Amino acid sequence: MSATDFINTLNDDKQYSKKDLLELVSKFDKKAKGKKRTKDPNAPKAPLNPYMNWSNTNREEFKNKYPDLKLGELSKKMGEAWRSFTKEQQTKWETDEYKKYRERNNNNKHQSSSSSTTSSSTEPTQKKNSVKDKTNSSSLKEEKTMTSSSEKKVKNKKKN
Repeated sequence: MSATDFINTLNDDKQYSKKDLLELVSKFDKKAKGKKRTKDPNAPKAPLNPYMNWSNTNREEFKNKYPDLKLGELSKKMGEAWRSFTKEQQTKWETDEYKKYRERNNNNKHQSSSSSTTSSSTEPTQKKNSVKDKTNSSSLKEEKTMTSSSEKKVKNKKKN
């Protein structure tokens, strides 16, 4: 069922309760579950992590050292070698670009978790005949469950 089909099933003259909207959206979500999300081909790619930088640089050396190994076995050997490095040796392979990327992502995670705990369970009111609000009710449901799970985590941390 497409989004337009879902919207067409709604009666514009009727004002839906939150319960009714959530029920309709849950039916819609179940049918759309199998569809794959399309990626933007122009989206920027994340920088290589330290292991990938190291493995790209040292792959030829390992191929020469172990010419009999298949690709998977070679990757296992490289992984073993990487894990034997100390943290200091591993951080030498971090690029400045990767450090900025990691910081940015860590900050985003902390902000999203703190914002979901500060925003209590106040839900925005639904407007009558608003297509945008009807389709966004699934995100409200997800946000509500995310908030309750993050609140539980905060409570557990306070207990410890």
